[in-house]
Amino acid sequence: MLNFSRRQFLAASAAGLAAGSLSGCATGTKNTLRRKLPAQSALQLLFYADTHAQWQPAYVHPAANHLGPMSLLGQAPYITEQSRLASLGLKSNSLAASWLTAQGARSSVQPFKRMGGYAVLAEALANKREALGAEASLTLEGGQCWNASGLATLTQGRYGPLSSHWLGAEVRVASEEAALWPEAVEQLYKDFKRPVLTAEQPIRYFTKSGVRIAVVGCVNPWQQFPQGFDEQTWLKGLQAQVNLAAKSAS
Repeated sequence: MLNFSRRQFLAASAAGLAAGSLSGCATGTKNTLRRKLPAQSALQLLFYADTHAQWQPAYVHPAANHLGPMSLLGQAPYITEQSRLASLGLKSNSLAASWLTAQGARSSVQPFKRMGGYAVLAEALANKREALGAEASLTLEGGQCWNASGLATLTQGRYGPLSSHWLGAEVRVASEEAALWPEAVEQLYKDFKRPVLTAEQPIRYFTKSGVRIAVVGCVNPWQQFPQGFDEQTWLKGLQAQVNLAAKSAS
């Protein structure tokens, strides 16, 4: 079995999407007669992820440390603030250092106040949907949106579904909630009231402008195979799901 890390999982997913071999949204095979979207229109996927349940605006700054293998700490891309400055020959109080370290960046952004937050994201998504039209867009929520904040931890993700509704998610990919709160996850999904793509049910279908499309979810394989798995076998399984979805889409 391969030691398949979260970094490898993300890399494999991104590579598949970029190459076109795996796709989040599938349509029928090219030999299948399909209905087309109206002229001069196209379905736009509005995707967001990794909000970490941080509802409030925050100061934008780079991480102090990029975690990685112990043998590579201090080296790119797992470099730390001090090793970064040392490798560049910069002093910690220099102007250049203020743009390369978390502490310096925090000081630099103080005049700009806090940025982002769910209110800003919700407005941006709503404006996009209004501009595109409900039939020409699909809002997909990725992982790490119901967990990671103090409130989410204390309430076992209770407000996750509510926040997803604020953001207008039509479908979401399952994330850490099943592992973090196994006794609460069923109720969380009921409260969401919309499809959740899981390892057991990774495909859902939607109709937009008369066209039936399939959305295929890709979840962390370690949740499904905690004892380990073969990377290539897992990727072939994903491809099989995409092929199945394409056959059933318009």
